[in-house]
Amino acid sequence: MLVTNKLICPTSEEEIQSHWKYFDKIYISCVCIVFNHELYIRDTIDSILAQKSEHKFEVIIHDDCSTDSTKSILLEYKNKFPNIIKLILQKENQHSKGYQIMPFISPFVEGDFVAVCEGDDYWIRDDKIKRQFDLLNNDNKVNICFSACKSISSDNVERTISYHGDNELLFSTEQVMEGGGEFMPTASLMLRSKIIKNLPEWFSHAPVGDYFIQIISSVSKGALYLPEVTCVYRTNAIGSWSSYRKHLTSDEINAEAIRYESSLSHLKEYDIPEKMVNHVIAKQYIALAILAIKNGFFLISKELIIKSWLFSPCMNRKQFILYYTRALHPLIKFAYLIKIKLP
Repeated sequence: MLVTNKLICPTSEEEIQSHWKYFDKIYISCVCIVFNHELYIRDTIDSILAQKSEHKFEVIIHDDCSTDSTKSILLEYKNKFPNIIKLILQKENQHSKGYQIMPFISPFVEGDFVAVCEGDDYWIRDDKIKRQFDLLNNDNKVNICFSACKSISSDNVERTISYHGDNELLFSTEQVMEGGGEFMPTASLMLRSKIIKNLPEWFSHAPVGDYFIQIISSVSKGALYLPEVTCVYRTNAIGSWSSYRKHLTSDEINAEAIRYESSLSHLKEYDIPEKMVNHVIAKQYIALAILAIKNGFFLISKELIIKSWLFSPCMNRKQFILYYTRALHPLIKFAYLIKIKLP
């Protein structure tokens, strides 16, 4: 049952600005990455504009050449809130060319801090960016913070995810890497804009941008966790990451594996121990092998399992089982189909 209330969009720019006590410059850039999100984008933008921040903020929306009515919806909001919303409208889809989107956005960012919310997610606390701004602004050592999150399925079943306890916690870079992309919900992130503006060249072709931003932001200083639920992540939404991955081809899975290994290997440049980097590479190979099994690509699944083993043998029980049963992958797919999960 859906119990999470959505925030209501303000009626005017004046209503938004009435909360601002500090408007000498833009302090926070709220970044929204959009593609074919016509069914969800209003909830996203409404939740951003509904923020009751004491510090002036802007909203930067990047549309990756949507083919539905998303663009017209964005123009409607831009017309109503012209001094707050910036639109970046691509003429060609950049993601399909293998590019990460954040480097296209960073030149437009004016705030000292960046809050992220993708076009099929939304915020549910009107003090989200205020709370995170205050924490990061008062602690110049930490570069990124995040919170717990609600996930909502297509049939409106909701659950709490990325909940790491009732207290504020500081997680290390190694914990962020080990936790994977789901450890820090993208819609909950706020980070210093200097991270976005100084991303390494290899980031543009990284397979998953938010995961690497989380790692880079947490290097040396860690990532600050807030226990309150501030946002909602839609699972299997049209145009979502989870929905997109169900249709990856064998070649696309293999290409992603290559990009993961290459991008993760670059993390050694941040003085992250090689053993930790190899461990995470092995985990990604396992995850992609399971995806290949689910999609019926058994030959490539065997290759990915072997590569995982070479990077970090006997890493965990799941890898051990997959490695020694790799000739039986069609049966493993059957187990998934009947909802039997690997240990």
